[in-house]
Amino acid sequence: MKNLIILFLISVSVLNAETHTVTTSADDGDGSLRQLVADAKAGDSIIFASNVDKIILTTEQIIINKNLTIIGKNKEQKTIISGDYSYPSHTTRIFGIIDSNKTFNIRNLIIENGHTVMFGFSGGIDIGGSYNNLIAVNCIFRNNQGSNGGAVYVRGYRSNFTAINCLFKKNQTVADGGAVYISKGIFISINCSFNENGTNTCAGAVGLSSDITYFISINSIFNDNYANIGSAISSNSNYGYKDYFIYNYHNTLDKNNSKTFGGAISNVTGTLYSYNSIFTGNEEDGVVTAEGQIRGTISGDGKNLIEGINGVTREKVFGENEYKDGIIMPLEFAKSADRLTAIDIETPDGIEKDSILSWLSTDIINKNRPDTGYVTYGAVEYDSTFGIKEDGSFDVLVAPTPTDKDFFIIFDNPETQKITIDLVDLEGKIILNIFDGIASSGWQIYRVNEELASGVYFIKINFNSKLIVRKVVIQK
Repeated sequence: MKNLIILFLISVSVLNAETHTVTTSADDGDGSLRQLVADAKAGDSIIFASNVDKIILTTEQIIINKNLTIIGKNKEQKTIISGDYSYPSHTTRIFGIIDSNKTFNIRNLIIENGHTVMFGFSGGIDIGGSYNNLIAVNCIFRNNQGSNGGAVYVRGYRSNFTAINCLFKKNQTVADGGAVYISKGIFISINCSFNENGTNTCAGAVGLSSDITYFISINSIFNDNYANIGSAISSNSNYGYKDYFIYNYHNTLDKNNSKTFGGAISNVTGTLYSYNSIFTGNEEDGVVTAEGQIRGTISGDGKNLIEGINGVTREKVFGENEYKDGIIMPLEFAKSADRLTAIDIETPDGIEKDSILSWLSTDIINKNRPDTGYVTYGAVEYDSTFGIKEDGSFDVLVAPTPTDKDFFIIFDNPETQKITIDLVDLEGKIILNIFDGIASSGWQIYRVNEELASGVYFIKINFNSKLIVRKVVIQK
């Protein structure tokens, strides 16, 4: 076995690791953040003196080429790292992660006013290389501008960005992904808010491009984001990639606006799993396509598996009707009903009821604009896979699954305690010991990147006397 990557937000100490203190708000020189990052060893941490509230970068981005943790003052009084808009002709991106297999932890920071004039890069934090990891907890990303991913661009091959309790506000791009853009990587959002992010192309808040790309969002809010296509979440419509996945679990998508289609989500060719999310007031500006159709809340020709909308279960939304080719087309003039039949549909003059039996009431999805993209339906397994409970909470999250290789184990450890994590096969044989030791309280993230044969495996997590088991499926 090889390539096991273990990431800790607050966890066991790294041997011989040191903590350095930023003592000046200057961009460079002794005691500056830039100098301490350059001087730090792999595994070190950086904190801030009480008199350092804000640092403005006036030269260039700070390069991250080692495992490093930067911690702001506290959750309520975050430390600001800002770009300088007085230099509009050159890049003042905040951080750039390079090389490979590096983990960059940030906590209690505000990343703001970063920008780039280079095409294909982020204004806030750019994740290059391969198998790199950015983990942000209790952070704010605001007013960053880039070409792709105003706040963060996950462009490194199989790199990962995990955001927990973070706010993304008023980030912008000239291309795709107003806040975050992912290409051949993974973005996991837990308890985050995406507000007023935008772009004139695809994906006002979060964009996906390329195969082997995952966006997993749990208990997050998307509101007032805007784009030409897919105002909250969208894939890039130019390349026709199919092996990307959007997991939309217990999220709220409210008042997002698209100029063309995908008032909330545009899933062009990939797969969307949506469970018990709320869609309210999402709109498109009413552009009519060549076929005379308007596309709204969820659009695109991808595969969409919808388990619940606005608290209404799949069975109540879709009933037992046999829809033509599994296609559901909402119309403004359809009435809400537990079981949609011809009797439950108000039809305009000249349209026969039998011709619209496959159209779903938009009242059920709470006055979002109609959508004529394909929306297929099907049950989604969560408790046996991701570990998400009916109320949206989880004790241990294992995602993504199915996966061809990489997956993550994420949990909020309530106290410092001994933890053992094993990967076992169907016969109970231990294939890999992921962790065995003392873990401190706080969020823990373990990334497993193994060459495993296709099949079903289980993650067994022992917290002292408590045992939790989660399933992971490997599909090559």
